Amino acid sequence: MKKTIGYLIPEFPGQTHIFFWREIKALKSAGMEIEIISTKLPHSKIISHSWSKEAQEKTTYLFPPTQYFWGMIVELLSCGLRGCFKCFQSILQAQQLSLYERLRLVAFVFIGAELSYLAKKHQWQHIHVHSCANSANIAMFASLLSGITYSLTLHGPLSDYGSNQEQKWKYATFAIIITQKLYDEVKQKLDGNLPKHLAIAPMGVDPVVFQR
Repeated sequence: MKKTIGYLIPEFPGQTHIFFWREIKALKSAGMEIEIISTKLPHSKIISHSWSKEAQEKTTYLFPPTQYFWGMIVELLSCGLRGCFKCFQSILQAQQLSLYERLRLVAFVFIGAELSYLAKKHQWQHIHVHSCANSANIAMFASLLSGITYSLTLHGPLSDYGSNQEQKWKYATFAIIITQKLYDEVKQKLDGNLPKHLAIAPMGVDPVVFQR
């Protein structure tokens, strides 16, 4: 039986997202089932690739949550007080957040429930998040609510991805980091809040297309 992974990319497909599309194809060729989820559709001006229309048709969007609103509510109820308590406890424990940022996290609990609902509906075994910004918060809340595992890929400095990094990484099963320099930064800044498994995986090219 093939393993099905929910593959969460913010605002997909954007103008810099071709490497996501290549990775999805590579994972599928390796025998994995990949279902694409995104936070929302990007602005039309940055949807520029020949494969963008196909990508949109294969992507489920979390915003606006109208299509899965009742599924989100049912998921919150089915996860019960224990799951909701974990989410709100994590918001209270988050460090150096403003009141506005904490209120945004409350909103992300609901989107996390939507993601959890989709994971159960489509029988995903895992969620991989290609961002350490708000998408990581959403996956974290889905995990706290239902127990589904998630992982992260870091593509740039932690400062580019907002607050609450400690908890985003703490609850992840593993994380992929694209350079040694970023790996060293993560180890220094998030020591004590890191998943057990960290891997360095540089961005690659197709050696058939790009030759010396």
